[in-house]
Amino acid sequence: MRELIHSSPAALGSWAFGDCAYWPDQQHESSVQTLKTALRSGVRHLDTAWAYGNGRAEQLIGQQLHRLRGEIPRENILLATKIHSFDPHALERRVLESMRRLQSPYLDIVYLHWPHTTGDILPLYQELFRLKESGIIGHIGASNVPVESLKKISSEVPISICQFSFSLLWRAEEQQLIPWCRSRGIITAGYSPLGQGLLGGTDPETLGQKDPRRDLVFFDPEQRHRTAEVTAAVRLVARQSDRSMAEVALQWIAGTGMIDSIIFGARTPGQCTGVLDGLAHPPLSPQQQQYLTEVSHPIPSSWDNIFHHIW
Repeated sequence: MRELIHSSPAALGSWAFGDCAYWPDQQHESSVQTLKTALRSGVRHLDTAWAYGNGRAEQLIGQQLHRLRGEIPRENILLATKIHSFDPHALERRVLESMRRLQSPYLDIVYLHWPHTTGDILPLYQELFRLKESGIIGHIGASNVPVESLKKISSEVPISICQFSFSLLWRAEEQQLIPWCRSRGIITAGYSPLGQGLLGGTDPETLGQKDPRRDLVFFDPEQRHRTAEVTAAVRLVARQSDRSMAEVALQWIAGTGMIDSIIFGARTPGQCTGVLDGLAHPPLSPQQQQYLTEVSHPIPSSWDNIFHHIW
């Protein structure tokens, strides 16, 4: 797994392919072409979830991988999905559902997705480990799991990869989780590298009143000023260096060396190409990297994640 991630450090996320409520007006054909663009551009790490669109995202990926199997063999794909459940007895059924949708006899990575960490989640991970031992799961992951919970789990169940939000707008995991992962050789995967589009050129002040992104922590009173300051800094560096804002934000992440796999979302082939081109361009200068690091320094937050999700 580590070798494939190093050879393909960009991973395509598929939330937009299935969730029409959060990402409205997404067209099926646009999702198909976006996925094909990613694969034909060399992306080999695909990230999805059992819950995305009640399975629509997994079904779309499974159908396209099946159609492209002669061009891109299954064994060359790192296929990751996330399972949400509070009941250990439901995990196997949901894993098997994901496998059917994805048309795959095994899953390379299965994350426990937004677990209820106010209770004991070790039985959930023990069940994932049983499924791993049976051969249908390659690696066990943790998605949006606090480091204190991970410390308890990892003493009994091997965690291979941790997934969390990471961008210039959200650097909270630098303080504990990333150092903990690094000390144990656990792969780090960062999603929402463009801050749900706010670092890609979308002006936070122009979002519609019904846009669900307005509920992100970036719009909290304690964060709003920082959000404006960071996006302005990214815009400045982009203008001075003749880059897009997205390229600047992505290159900053790459320059930190903290994230092994950058999980990006794209709704169109053009967005996908823009991200991949941005990651392929030369890195930021040391001065630009340092400037953005200083402007976006982590600040205390009353939340553990960007969605105001309560565990």
